[in-house]
Amino acid sequence: MMLWIMRRQMFIDGNKRVAMLMANKIMIDYGCGIITIAKEN
Repeated sequence: MMLWIMRRQMFIDGNKRVAMLMANKIMIDYGCGIITIAKEN
């Protein structure tokens, strides 16, 4: 789902943010945790 939304470019802006939210929602629903992106210094 995440990759499909990112690649499809469904929105003018925010494709990656929406994709992360959707992926996290699905993962939480199935008890798999969440995806996080951390900025490295």
